[in-house]
Amino acid sequence: MPSYDVRIAPSAIGAYCSAALFGAAALAVSQWQSYIIPHQTLWQGTLMLLLVGQGLHCISKGHASVSQPQQFIFDECGRGWRHSNAFPQQVNIHKDSRACGPIIWLHLQNVSSGRVNAQLVFNTQCHERDFRRLCRILLSVTSGQNTR
Repeated sequence: MPSYDVRIAPSAIGAYCSAALFGAAALAVSQWQSYIIPHQTLWQGTLMLLLVGQGLHCISKGHASVSQPQQFIFDECGRGWRHSNAFPQQVNIHKDSRACGPIIWLHLQNVSSGRVNAQLVFNTQCHERDFRRLCRILLSVTSGQNTR
């Protein structure tokens, strides 16, 4: 059974989206009506500082994660290995994964723990060949084909 080597480069898009959400929440806090609760200015200031700080943390975390791509080796049935710095983990592509145009919503189930992790994969994060292979494997898994 052939196996496919798929490399997914990290993307900072998720970090920027999270930062934008925190920024929007900070703007919403700044629009509260004046003097509804006691010491409202103190509460608003504290909450805005926390939200802006969390947004900046998301951006810095996004820049830090852009360092190393993820490497996977999958077979046609969606079973495979995630190669990380510490040790390879056996993973399966979960049937809840979806592909929609240039985006894949990838659910990976860790075989040893049974835990399912989700991540977005954009077509700009990997080679076109790898993106198409991943879509074909995903189609095979979600349609129920190639199961043993």
